[in-house]
Amino acid sequence: TITRGSESHLATILNDDGRTITVSAAPNPVIEGTDPSGNSNPFVTFTAQLFPALKTGTLNVPYTLVDGTATGGTTLTGTVDYVNTGGTLQFAAFDTTKTFTTTIAADSLYENNENFVVSLSPPSGVTYSGAITVTITDDDVPPTVCVTSTANVPESVGNAPFYITLSAPSGKATIVSYTTVAGSPNAATAGSDYTTTAGTVTIAIGQTTSTVINVPVNDDSTPEPTETFGLQATSATNGDSTTTCNTAYTNINDNDGHTINLVLVSPASTTVNEGNSGFTVL
Repeated sequence: TITRGSESHLATILNDDGRTITVSAAPNPVIEGTDPSGNSNPFVTFTAQLFPALKTGTLNVPYTLVDGTATGGTTLTGTVDYVNTGGTLQFAAFDTTKTFTTTIAADSLYENNENFVVSLSPPSGVTYSGAITVTITDDDVPPTVCVTSTANVPESVGNAPFYITLSAPSGKATIVSYTTVAGSPNAATAGSDYTTTAGTVTIAIGQTTSTVINVPVNDDSTPEPTETFGLQATSATNGDSTTTCNTAYTNINDNDGHTINLVLVSPASTTVNEGNSGFTVL
């Protein structure tokens, strides 16, 4: 405190023996959807704080954004998760705070939470608290798993093809477990009409359709009606829903001929005159 006459004044002595600089981010984590201000692509604000402030001159501090699991780019196109543009903060005399921002993509891809790193590069003589990691929290719902099939196949088809599909591309590899099931009203019989088939199939990141799942169909010689069986998705990784369209059915159309036997019951014998154009069996 400096006193002059009846007046007293509080003076601050700036320590210029060593300076420190820190950086923080808000919000962190950031949800990739619409932010509280209504922006479709939310912002993250970074605050760099210098202590103590300069008494004269300027201090330039470059900053960079570095990919972690998130992908940066100059514009929010394609698979870019955030705008990655570095720059330089300039602290003038008595400045203690500088801010800069980046924009997060509000995509619709169901994916893991991702991150990137923000780092400052102060000149020598300035103590730096270290880089920080920003987490982007995914807000998209998982796609729905569906099974598709060919509605009708001939008994001689060899294999009945099935596919497992996603309602939208996923940012995660999706592993789906499946098994064959009986159909209705005329259920095909596992073992004699088709081969019981079960396993898993992987739908790659960004894809919506699995490779074909072939279920062997038995081409027997027994005349029979059209029979039905299906393939059911029983579970999926990454929280993908299997509660709707999780079973598809196919009909096996019989290809065996039917024999009709005529049995003459009465009279014991039948005579046909040579000139008759036809005859009637009663």
